[in-house]
Amino acid sequence: LFLKIIHTSSWAGQKRLGQLAKWKAAEEVTALIRSLPIEEQPKQIIIMRKGLLDPLEMNLLDFPNIVIKGSDLKLPFQTLLSMEKFGDVILKANEPKMILFNIYDNWLKDNNSFTAFNRLMLILRGLHVDYNRTRVILKPSVEMVTKAHHIWPSLSDEQWIEVENNVQNLILTDY
Repeated sequence: LFLKIIHTSSWAGQKRLGQLAKWKAAEEVTALIRSLPIEEQPKQIIIMRKGLLDPLEMNLLDFPNIVIKGSDLKLPFQTLLSMEKFGDVILKANEPKMILFNIYDNWLKDNNSFTAFNRLMLILRGLHVDYNRTRVILKPSVEMVTKAHHIWPSLSDEQWIEVENNVQNLILTDY
């Protein structure tokens, strides 16, 4: 996960903040792509908000081989911002900066990318539905350890299966 923090001073005195935010997001995506070596540049970008389509297309004119697609999926990535690890970094920022997080921790060692993505979406949806109960499901006891460079608790495969089932039940109960 690339997290770009744009300091509040960038928005000072600006009007039409919604429009400005879309164009600023497109500029930041373009800057990130430019900074990557050619072999690591994406072949396609999937956007979650249709309002980003035009600004991104305009900013990526220099990259004709990158396909931009829209998606109707409503992925709750914004719930990440309510987590302490992300919130602390954002609140302490006194200048614009780009931060890289491994959102899957070490899940890809033992699982395929499909399983890791589904686990992440399940957790994010659970946090969106009921933040506090999902946090308790993820970390039911104080003894449970989250490594310093990880976002999620360090659990065994069996524990993750139990967490996934409990979060799924939480989501279904809310539905």
